[in-house]
Amino acid sequence: MSTDTPRPYTARRFPGLPAYDAWQPPSAADIAAASGRAGLGLSVEQVELFAGMAPAFRDPHERAARAWLEFRPLPRAMPSAPGRDEWNAIAYQVDVKGAPEGPLAGLSIAVKETISVGAGAPVGAGSALVAGHRAPFGSTIASRALDAGAAIDYLGRADGLCVGIRGMNGYAGPVVNPWSTGHSTWGSSAGAAGLLGAGVVDAALHVCQAGSGMVVAAGTNTVAYKATRGLVPTTGVIGFHPLLDRITVSAREVGAVALLASVISGGDGIDLLQGPNCPPVDLVSDLTRDVKGLRIGVVTESLTTGPDGQCEKAVADAVRAQAAELAALCGTELREVSIPDYTLAADVTMLLTLHAGVPMLLAGQLGTSPVIADGDPRLVRHFAQARAEHPELLADTVQLCASTAGFDGGQPSGYWGAVGQGLLPRVNAAFTAPFTTGGTDEVDLLVTPTTFKTPPSLTEELTPEQTLAADLGPGIRHTAMNWSGMPVIQIPLPLVNGLPAGMQLTALHNRDQVLLDAAYALQPAGGYEAAPLNPRPHQETPSS
Repeated sequence: MSTDTPRPYTARRFPGLPAYDAWQPPSAADIAAASGRAGLGLSVEQVELFAGMAPAFRDPHERAARAWLEFRPLPRAMPSAPGRDEWNAIAYQVDVKGAPEGPLAGLSIAVKETISVGAGAPVGAGSALVAGHRAPFGSTIASRALDAGAAIDYLGRADGLCVGIRGMNGYAGPVVNPWSTGHSTWGSSAGAAGLLGAGVVDAALHVCQAGSGMVVAAGTNTVAYKATRGLVPTTGVIGFHPLLDRITVSAREVGAVALLASVISGGDGIDLLQGPNCPPVDLVSDLTRDVKGLRIGVVTESLTTGPDGQCEKAVADAVRAQAAELAALCGTELREVSIPDYTLAADVTMLLTLHAGVPMLLAGQLGTSPVIADGDPRLVRHFAQARAEHPELLADTVQLCASTAGFDGGQPSGYWGAVGQGLLPRVNAAFTAPFTTGGTDEVDLLVTPTTFKTPPSLTEELTPEQTLAADLGPGIRHTAMNWSGMPVIQIPLPLVNGLPAGMQLTALHNRDQVLLDAAYALQPAGGYEAAPLNPRPHQETPSS
């Protein structure tokens, strides 16, 4: 059988259990082809020997398959309905009620469609290749929110396989910004952010890989907080790369963000990045507007404008004004902080995206992660089969990254991924240095723009090249905080040219409370307003 053609799926049935995909021993031809692809250098004698031994691996595969089916039986489909709303924000409408009492009682939440809200829940990733899949179990964060009394009503749309930052390249089309129907919300956590910005829900849970959980909040006038890495588990979430995957908690009030983040924090024994001792934290009890003495530094390179700059002048001016306001509240002078490797961080992230993130996403077929002690074989099968039948439905950003990375620039496979990871210590040191100098230049918080411009226009005409560059480029400026693991918070700016924009604060690891306090000090009374353009979504009764 040609190894270039996907094998037909074969099934074996155990008494009383559903069919599963059987493990097929490779033939001598299969082994010879694998040797050629992987450069194994097998002799003819080895090929024949290994082909004869291969059937011995069938038994462990079958025992594991049986055990997995017993452990994760096919769940009953959770009732759901396709989204219908003015902004194309809702992927699925669900009706998941939480506990009758608890600290989150009465709180309504929208989540990114990559977050499972329970066994049998629909999940997606902005791709027709994932649509229709049902999760085998609920994510830890959704389960904890529900146990605390929250209700989850909507799964928000994402960009195509979450590889996109503008909220425009999902298979269902762009998500419209409730603040301006001629613009998007940014992406890739576009839908949940749009619903929160419109005032449809009280809070949202995003997944941030390339800054996507932060920029959408900037684009919708909401607060977004990303905790120190490991504090909030990513179990039950379709991920991208373990160094980049982070949960972002968003709301229109800092207190709501702090409360929801506290509820979902703490180790779950499954997310291995959390380590063996990761207790939940209380970010609410000590929340204060008293920020006297905090030292605030603006990253000079992040606010470069003009022909050689990356930041729109109106956004840069708004960031500097709000940073100065924060420094005044702290009773300290606003400082300029230079991080020459600020732009190198974007280059490193591009390498990790091309040579680690996208290849890992495709190799694991979305259903596995090396740092999550669980997996979803049904998603692997669902995505692989859909991809084999319709590879053209892959997002063009994924196609571009995978095809470019597949060449490896003439270097051995894995070389550029190793370069990217090898530079992480240098860039991490550059970003943590301002907090640890020990001198008069040391700061407690770093200020950067959350986005360098206001939300993207839905009517601007771009060439295919410009479109792909726009979908991939802007978000990677923010990912140094993802793989460094530092906590960050996005705070809305006053509207810039009538559109939402944001300022991002970064603190040293485990100084999350300082971030929240600073954001709380800047928050206007009553929190941040929802968009004035906020018709309610069309309500349908969810069905299986």
